[in-house]
Amino acid sequence: MRAWHKWSALGLIAIVAGMQLFRPARTNPPEDQTHTIYAREAMTESVSVILKKSCNDCHSSQTIWPWYTNIAPVSWIIASHVNEGRAELNFSDWGSYSAQDRRKLLGEICEQSTSRDMPGIFYTSVHANTRLSDSDIQSVCAWTNTQREPVQTATNSLSRGAQVTCSPGSLEKVRFARYSRAAAESPPTG
Repeated sequence: MRAWHKWSALGLIAIVAGMQLFRPARTNPPEDQTHTIYAREAMTESVSVILKKSCNDCHSSQTIWPWYTNIAPVSWIIASHVNEGRAELNFSDWGSYSAQDRRKLLGEICEQSTSRDMPGIFYTSVHANTRLSDSDIQSVCAWTNTQREPVQTATNSLSRGAQVTCSPGSLEKVRFARYSRAAAESPPTG
């Protein structure tokens, strides 16, 4: 019986050691700062902090890869989650999305936050500080709703054949003003 335990333990060690030879790519592709969500969408500092704290690791090219992402099979799981997250929504490539896609993604950000599907339970169990509070969710949803309005208005106007002319930065100023007004008018929670 003892020999069986010894060989089982040695076999398990050999398997785990062998797994370390197959490492997934832990990448942070270069990003054009002018294409990020932070450059393209007006937002308060608090919303920016919430998104960076709770979303960036899986939904941007600014992933922080902790030490345990070097150990298989954990490395495989985390690299897969990051790749899937970036494929669904990438804050670093925000400028490459169409207005319609951005509007849809903004709605999904609020929806996923409200349902507490994001950030994922696996991620928040390891990074407790990334859990969204009710106040965080309210701030993010207020922001996404104000950001979606100008996109919808412009889309409706264009579909009716209207000409829309904006000076550089004017849409961002309108968005920020709407968001600031909505945030000031919303009652504090707690």
